[in-house]
Amino acid sequence: MKEFDKSIKKNITKENLEMPSYVSHMIGDTLENLPEKEYKLQKYGYQQKWIAFAAVLSVFLLIFMPNINVTYAQTLESVPIIGDIVKIFTIHKDIYEDGKHELQAEIPMVDDDKNQEEATLMNKDIEQLSTAVIQKFYEEIELSKNGYGSIYLDYEVIMNNASWFSLKLNVNEITGSSDSYAKIYHIDRINGRYVQLKDLLNEDEMKKIEAYILKTMQSQMEQDKKIEYVIEDDLKLITGESNFYFNENMDLVIVYNKYEIAPGYMGCPEFIIPKEISKITIE
Repeated sequence: MKEFDKSIKKNITKENLEMPSYVSHMIGDTLENLPEKEYKLQKYGYQQKWIAFAAVLSVFLLIFMPNINVTYAQTLESVPIIGDIVKIFTIHKDIYEDGKHELQAEIPMVDDDKNQEEATLMNKDIEQLSTAVIQKFYEEIELSKNGYGSIYLDYEVIMNNASWFSLKLNVNEITGSSDSYAKIYHIDRINGRYVQLKDLLNEDEMKKIEAYILKTMQSQMEQDKKIEYVIEDDLKLITGESNFYFNENMDLVIVYNKYEIAPGYMGCPEFIIPKEISKITIE
């Protein structure tokens, strides 16, 4: 049984899912009122009737079940788009609100038939980060019951094709001020690797990219006085664990979290690295 199937089974079986009588009667009435000519006991009669029943049951599952059981609705929150190479599901959704504190967290699970081990590593890391964020939220409620604070956690798929998969987990925290940070995950589907930047670049290549980013920062500040970066002698602009992704032109993009290299009003800076600098090409 795949990891996603196990999760579905766990979330459904731990709840007492009983079909309300009014729904049961509705399904029965619908079957009774189906046109008789469609369901005569001919060669394929039983098969047709079961198909009809399955269609009615599907309506029940899609419309009524989410209102009956919250865990079921949250587990099946997101259905993968047909045609996606890697399937992404929202397996859990945390929502909390008490007038002073708010939590909204959508936690994804990745299913890659071609690279199951790599998908498992990704899912484990996502689970650990998500759990830490949610735990921090509830701990802060206990410490500051009279204070205010919100945490929003969601995700986006940056790339999903036969060669490469990238998923970005976003976290926004709002207390007295706000903080935003992210982690971007990658699977090299051609070579079957769970990838970090250090798997694509050696030390010399990282230094060249770091020099390019520093030059770009200085140039932007000279051209626009509203742009400000924190440039320190010991600031390391790129490491083997730095966030990155590939844009639509397949250029490497280095991503920084809020406050990492600039004041908060600058948000989360990104720098596009030309291919002649990065020397990275993916299909």
